[in-house]
Amino acid sequence: MSTNSGELVLAFNGAKKLQTAASKAFEALRMRGAFMSENAAIRVSATELAEFIGVTPAVLTDAVAENPEVFGVETTEDGTVFVSTTRDGRAPSTMIVDDTHTLKQRLMTPQPKPAPRPRPVREVVRANEAWATFVGGTISDDLFDDEEFGFAEPAAEQAAVVTTPIVEETVVAETPVVEAIVEPVIEEIAEVTPAAEEEAATAVVETTPEPMVVEAEPVVEDVRPEIPVFEEVVRQSTPARSLGEPTDFSDTDAAAIAAALETQFSHHSHVAFFGGRWMTTDRAHRLSRGNIRDIRQYIEEQEQPLTDEMLVEDVLRVRPSNPEYANTVFGLNYWLGRERDFEFVGTRDQRFWSVTDLPALGTSLKKPNDIGSDYRFLNDGVNPGAIAHRSVSSVDHTVSFYEWNLGLLPYDEELQQLFPAPMLPDQRSAVFTFEIPQSYTTYLVELRYPTPTRGGFILGLDDLYFDSLVPGAIISISATENDGHYKVEYLAGDEQSDRLLEVDDKRPRYHFRPTTYACAVDRAWLLNEDRFPNLAGQKPLTDRERRKLATVLEMTFERAGMDDGNGGYLASFDDLLAAINIERPVSADLLHNELELHTGISGDDANGYTYVP
Repeated sequence: MSTNSGELVLAFNGAKKLQTAASKAFEALRMRGAFMSENAAIRVSATELAEFIGVTPAVLTDAVAENPEVFGVETTEDGTVFVSTTRDGRAPSTMIVDDTHTLKQRLMTPQPKPAPRPRPVREVVRANEAWATFVGGTISDDLFDDEEFGFAEPAAEQAAVVTTPIVEETVVAETPVVEAIVEPVIEEIAEVTPAAEEEAATAVVETTPEPMVVEAEPVVEDVRPEIPVFEEVVRQSTPARSLGEPTDFSDTDAAAIAAALETQFSHHSHVAFFGGRWMTTDRAHRLSRGNIRDIRQYIEEQEQPLTDEMLVEDVLRVRPSNPEYANTVFGLNYWLGRERDFEFVGTRDQRFWSVTDLPALGTSLKKPNDIGSDYRFLNDGVNPGAIAHRSVSSVDHTVSFYEWNLGLLPYDEELQQLFPAPMLPDQRSAVFTFEIPQSYTTYLVELRYPTPTRGGFILGLDDLYFDSLVPGAIISISATENDGHYKVEYLAGDEQSDRLLEVDDKRPRYHFRPTTYACAVDRAWLLNEDRFPNLAGQKPLTDRERRKLATVLEMTFERAGMDDGNGGYLASFDDLLAAINIERPVSADLLHNELELHTGISGDDANGYTYVP
């Protein structure tokens, strides 16, 4: 084998056939490890390599055996043979891994705990001998008269107790002065005769400073009877009472207990409560005015609501590994809830925050208040307190033209059982994430909760509808463990083309446009040209006309019905239901009720309905 510097050129050994096989094998292995290091082993199964280069395994084996400097052969425990080489054209060498001192070894075998350091001997403060008043003599019992000072002689035990603190206190404060001034006097006194010593003692007594007597007065007055220990004090001051058996809450609903706790905590200013969690206010992480300003600016820059965790990590710069992370997240939720410029639009598991002037998610073709007025009928006959939220796992829904055009879903009774209730009492909307597994995308959608005068609906599905669905498509919405995250799937179908109804944006007219789609549809809700040819060129109704359901129904008969030959229009119930949902949302029950109440309409579901203008 020979190599050339610069571009790698190898000369292989063996017959011409084996040289060709070895060259092809080396090029294949080198392509396999194009992004590996020069000396890294590139391994491929011998069977797969022979099949790739177009030779038999026997030829490959002979070619490898003729060039041991370039190729290596390894056999696994199950008998599989691997051919290996490196990018620089050398057979891989066996590397001996030295694991005598690795991170795993150090981590799993920690050093023994060091022996505790010897504690230094604590220095005891002692009274300087020079502080003694009577040096070399005794104190006479008659020196101090009890009647002269106005108190009786304390007991021996009490006197011993109160004397020690006085000496210690005085020594700590006065020791430096005594050592500097008094000690020379002691040496001088020690050399005098006994007569001089007695004379010096008398002089010291006569010149004893007055403060010594003053310090003795409060100490004597402070003498009190022996104080009982803490347990005895508590036993004497607290009346005896029986605590009784602990209260059993096993038969009480957990939600009722949580509601009771929330009600109690809401009246205490020293308790910070948010989302079923609480702590004392002084322990909750506080936000400065600068933090609040930065959070507001960040939400406005992103132009969409953001979760509390994103705000903590991106604005406050606190990472999940920080021990104060959970406290910071709770503090952010609690203090933002007390700010007027912020609005909570999340759930318990996914807490989104928005600012008051942030644009709404979803369509701009119609105002949210007008959409809520169109869905007011969803509130009829529904008791909000009787809805069991999060009680179903999935809901199937067929998309109407009104929903497809505005990118929304009605918050009807079925979806109310799928989604959670508002987390806060005054919460008007909530933001959810909708994951579309078929397109690997996730959308932010906004749920507008119903009010006494407006129905609820979900906005933000414009892109999903326009990119993948058509009116009449069937979708399935499934709940996950996170009450703020849902999966939306649609039934896939064969690719087909049709002329479907759309609205011209430049001039408000209905027209049919060739459309190709690959989703399963409910034919009763599909609006194509063959079914409703009269809709082409029609203008959408004005807002004033749309408010009256009777007017919309009459216009639907004229657009979707057939001439019955007597000046009237004949239409089936399915055609009426699909066509009336072009202008405004109408349920099947509401349409049945309107058909019965209208005096100019007759018929039934089996034979169709006739409208005579």
